[in-house]
Amino acid sequence: MEYVTIHHIKDISSDLHYELRYGEQDHPTVEQFNQYYQPAETIRGTSNVEKAYHEAQGHVVNETQNARHMVHSSMPTDVYEVHDGNSVEYYMVKPIGFVKINWDNDNVQTY
Repeated sequence: MEYVTIHHIKDISSDLHYELRYGEQDHPTVEQFNQYYQPAETIRGTSNVEKAYHEAQGHVVNETQNARHMVHSSMPTDVYEVHDGNSVEYYMVKPIGFVKINWDNDNVQTY
């Protein structure tokens, strides 16, 4: 099954958010991800990060579920956990585009 889980930093005012947002780090370490990130939503039926990003903006969720989007839209520093049915890859949202994160997936804690 293809899906993308979007993880937000737990406390957007954290120093980590600013370090990642303004280029002091390219992406979080596995340890930082495990400690500071939490899943916000899952987009099912795709392993395309661009499509998942569009759907995470709220407008698709609002139209299809006739509901109010209750989490902030996807933004730089979010981490996308991409499942294509065979493997898992991680990407961080940058101000323009995505950067692939090459982690040892055995050390990543997921929910």
